[in-house]
Amino acid sequence: MGLMDAYQKSVYHAYFVDGINIAVSEELLKIARSAGLPEEESRQAILEKTFAGEVDQDWRRSRLLGITGVPAFLCEDKLLVGFRPYQDLVDLITPE
Repeated sequence: MGLMDAYQKSVYHAYFVDGINIAVSEELLKIARSAGLPEEESRQAILEKTFAGEVDQDWRRSRLLGITGVPAFLCEDKLLVGFRPYQDLVDLITPE
């Protein structure tokens, strides 16, 4: 697993399990450090919003797909948004 994979999993865990406000820059920097990402590059990317264009593009794509919340699951032409019962996820990936 690469450093970005570790970072993404750590951010997910921080938000959904630990209830950390990942909109706070210092929290993201702590997570980046714990995942082993270079501190100065992480600080620059987070504080200077180096990847704002890419993030905006992801937001546009999510709106086009009808994603209105998290988690969201897209499988072929079917979309589930929000926390759903297990059977809904099974139905999503099961061919009709």
